[in-house]
Amino acid sequence: MPKRNRTRGFEHTINTSPVHEWAVQIGKLMINYSALEAQIDRWLIHLSERAYSDANVTEERSRGFQQKHKEVTKLARRRSPSDEWLGKTLDRLERAKVIAGVRDQVAHAPLFSLLNESHNRGLESSRIPPTPRQRQAGKMTHLEYKGLQAAVNDAVIVVQDLGNLLQQWRNAYKAGNVPLNLATLTLPQRIRRIGVYWWLRIRGT
Repeated sequence: MPKRNRTRGFEHTINTSPVHEWAVQIGKLMINYSALEAQIDRWLIHLSERAYSDANVTEERSRGFQQKHKEVTKLARRRSPSDEWLGKTLDRLERAKVIAGVRDQVAHAPLFSLLNESHNRGLESSRIPPTPRQRQAGKMTHLEYKGLQAAVNDAVIVVQDLGNLLQQWRNAYKAGNVPLNLATLTLPQRIRRIGVYWWLRIRGT
C-alpha cells in the first residue's frame, strides 16, 4: 500500500485573496498577546512583592510564557485575598494559556489553503495546522479564521480582566488583607517584604 500523503489537498497560502484578512487578525493577536505577557509580568512582580522597576520587568521578559504562567498561578493560589477573587483569576489565567497556544500555532505553523473543496470558500478555505510540539501533546485541530478571531477578542477581555483583578489584589494588599506565611521566607526576603510594603504604603501605589 502506498504511503499516505498527509499534505495532499493543501497548498501554502501566499498572496491569495484571504491573506489580507488573516494578516490583520494575526497582527491583532500578536499585539494583544504582547499585552497579555506584559500583564503576566506585572502580576509576577507585584505578587512577589518586588518593586515595579525596569530591571525587574526586563528579567521577567527574558523568561518563557509557560514558566511564568505556572509561577503566577502558584502565587495567585498562595496569596489570594478571597475565594471569589481566586476563582476569577484562575479562569482568566486558564484562558490566557489557551490564547498563548493559539499564538504559538500562528507563529510557528504555515497558513494553508484547502483545494478542491467547494464548500470551503474565501476566509474559511484557509487554516493553520498545529505545530509539531502541539501534535506531540495531542492537539490535532487546525486553526480556522473564526477561531483566530475568537482568540483575538478573548485576549482583549483577559488582559482587561487581569488588570482589574491585579488592582483588586493591590488594594487588598495595601489594606493588609493578603495572607503570607513569613516562615516560608528567607531572612533577606522578609527584610525586602517589610521595606517594599512600607515603600508602597508611603507612595500610595
